[in-house]
Amino acid sequence: MCSVSSHSFSHVCKERHVKESWSVNRTMATGGVARLTLVQICLACCMFLENCNLFKSESTLSQVLDSRELYPYRAYKDVQIFHYTVPHQVSFASWEFEANGSTYCSPKPISVFLQFGSYPVINPQNESFPDNFFFHRKDLYHVTMLTNSDPVLLNVTCPTPGDWFVVAFMTENSQKIVQKGLYHSCQAWFSSSLSLNLENSITTLYPGTSLLQHMTSDQFYRFFTPKNTWSVRVSISNCKTEQELTENECSLMVMARALALPSSYLLPDVSRTTIIDCSELEPKVDCALEMIPIEDDWNYILISLVSNSSAEFTIRVEIAVCEDNKEDMNQELVPTVHHENIRSIPSVLNWDNKTLSELNLETEAFTAAPFLHKSSHHPIIHYSNIKASCWDEVPLVRYTLQNLAFKYDVFPGNNSSVPAQIYVSTEVPTLMRFDVFPLQDIGGTLALKLALPATEDERTNDFSVEACVEYGLRPILTPSGACLTQMSVLVNSSSWYTRLKTLMIPYPQAGSWYISLLSRCYLEERNNNASNTLDVTCNSSKIPVIVQISSLPCILGKCGDHGKCYQYISGGFIFSTCVCSAGWQGWGCTDSRHALSYGQLLQAVLLLTLSNIFFIPAIVLAFYRHYYIEGIVFFLTMSSSMFYHACDTEIKTFCLMRLSLLQYCDFYLAVLALWVTLIAMANLSETLRSFAHMGGAVGIAIAVEYDRTGLWTFVIPAAVGFCILSVSWVYHCRQQHSCYPKMKTWFLCILPGALFAAGGVVLFAILETQNNYTYVHSAWHATMALSVLFLLPKERETKGRQEPINTCSYIRIEELNDVSLSLDHGVYEHLLQPSS
Repeated sequence: MCSVSSHSFSHVCKERHVKESWSVNRTMATGGVARLTLVQICLACCMFLENCNLFKSESTLSQVLDSRELYPYRAYKDVQIFHYTVPHQVSFASWEFEANGSTYCSPKPISVFLQFGSYPVINPQNESFPDNFFFHRKDLYHVTMLTNSDPVLLNVTCPTPGDWFVVAFMTENSQKIVQKGLYHSCQAWFSSSLSLNLENSITTLYPGTSLLQHMTSDQFYRFFTPKNTWSVRVSISNCKTEQELTENECSLMVMARALALPSSYLLPDVSRTTIIDCSELEPKVDCALEMIPIEDDWNYILISLVSNSSAEFTIRVEIAVCEDNKEDMNQELVPTVHHENIRSIPSVLNWDNKTLSELNLETEAFTAAPFLHKSSHHPIIHYSNIKASCWDEVPLVRYTLQNLAFKYDVFPGNNSSVPAQIYVSTEVPTLMRFDVFPLQDIGGTLALKLALPATEDERTNDFSVEACVEYGLRPILTPSGACLTQMSVLVNSSSWYTRLKTLMIPYPQAGSWYISLLSRCYLEERNNNASNTLDVTCNSSKIPVIVQISSLPCILGKCGDHGKCYQYISGGFIFSTCVCSAGWQGWGCTDSRHALSYGQLLQAVLLLTLSNIFFIPAIVLAFYRHYYIEGIVFFLTMSSSMFYHACDTEIKTFCLMRLSLLQYCDFYLAVLALWVTLIAMANLSETLRSFAHMGGAVGIAIAVEYDRTGLWTFVIPAAVGFCILSVSWVYHCRQQHSCYPKMKTWFLCILPGALFAAGGVVLFAILETQNNYTYVHSAWHATMALSVLFLLPKERETKGRQEPINTCSYIRIEELNDVSLSLDHGVYEHLLQPSS
């Protein structure tokens, strides 16, 4: 009862930080109260161990999600969202996807996208995005498969811990409008599972403490960095390798990565992995690298042997932490020494007096550091090197709004203005950081607005401010201050158009986001058609700028003039997306490649509404032949169809009532018109006709409310009506001893009406597509109205169908006439005399 498997032991032992609660809660959920005590004992024991190497080096976890139905992709609203949680220290993750479909359908193509931190931003139809839209993702994976029950694997090496999301959908999207119940619907179901390999053999390093190591195989290390940690230096010293190499050579490869395990299989630019090959350095030179760590979390190091040999070395981690004047950091990991604006490990000397680029030049070991990379697509700014450590940080305050909306504003001071301005230096970058909360913030679009107000400095020169945006870690700048990140915003004072720029990021990933700001002054020289910019010294050391950080559904809460913003829920997760109209496409309904012109939209509205006037001849004929109930039903059918299509349009919408009610009336009265026409053709008695009208009205109302688009909603009333019609005509044939109706009626009325009705059914059920809907559906209106014009019988026969003499007598007039013929005149007069 109280035993714990080796998997539970190793899983608990591998995490000492508070974020280990994921695995502890998992153990508590499966083991109950009795297991909780044993887990606590195991966790306490592991706190006293340097490494948890008493157990297996790897353990496996798995997650399985139930299957869900997939839908054809027309817009992002059609996707199904699946969610997975990846814990820390995962060395390998394998997603297994399986799709199966209806047995009577051929295999359909399925598209699957996997993304870390938020919902995948996809573009399966190659539609255009709005301007200033950043939709590139680093951790985005894509696979395709078929609904043939064959599993497909998607493997990720050393995934980032946190939330991972999968969206899946059917890529086959037919333009044919399929009537419900008339065709077999090809369905697809998608199921998935996740297997995780946890790396348990990880050595914990304490900053400022050297650790002597002897290794014969690759080894993982980890260290924790507190808040406001600026940089980390990992150094390898006293390295000695055996066998093939001499003592002066260090055959080691060092890789460092924030938050997740590093791997040689990962691209350094994508995973933000810092790599250095110690074997390429000069003998007796310490092998060291510098990295930007993640704050208040774990960072990981992988040391691997370049050749098949063992190695002995000393590893040391040193951190530099910026002083935070607003709060006491209470750093407990290592002793610290206070300097002017930085707290550092004692071995890291004079970091506050040197830029990081200068520190990098002091040793060849720092040549792999990301700070030295220069941008090939940014011009070199001829300023002296900017200060590379402990930038000025602007505090932000969060306002949580409704419906996926939030914003961050500059923390209000005593003399704050609205909107708040911040002053950006030309020498020291200004840093801003904000958080995107998981699940609740990721379903909208993050917007960064940058604006330059007018200043006196413009009289002598122009100035610009560049904002570099980065997710997860602080942005990397060149020594001259240019952005190396793909997300950047540049505003300048050369024109009013360039003073305001917006960067929009759909479905932002949950976690910390960083913005660095740096200003510069310049003069623009124009020679003929060419222009050249010269960097100059600013009159003021700081430039004012207005920064707005916000998130709203869709595109700033709207979808332009050709779409509407909606919020959907899939798998319990809410997201916003645009639903475009009038042929417009794209993430913000800005793609006009298939857009319909105003004339085409107006033509569609007029065809769908005015095609109902073909019911006017049938209405007039019904009243002329004394079919008053049928005439009223035909009039209401015409009116409801006109109002419904006038409301369900993409231009000049006119809605007499809400659309759902108009749709109900349209379907209900269309079926009711079919019913009263069949009852009129049956030529029933007054009593049976009244009963059929009332019963049909009530039954059709229930059927349409139950399923207004279902096939049986139309088939059952039509079948019952044809049965009544057939029985009534057979009865009339036997009564009259001749064919009923007459052959002339069959050829001139019933046959043309049946052909029109059959043609309308073919148009409605078979030929309608998304492209020809306007024309085919309008033709359906015309053919059904003309069929009623032919099928409506002549004026009701009065023989045998006249009203009784009074409500109390059971003797009909024809019976009284028969009696009068059989009596002589005297007896007849005697019968007519009043009794005494």
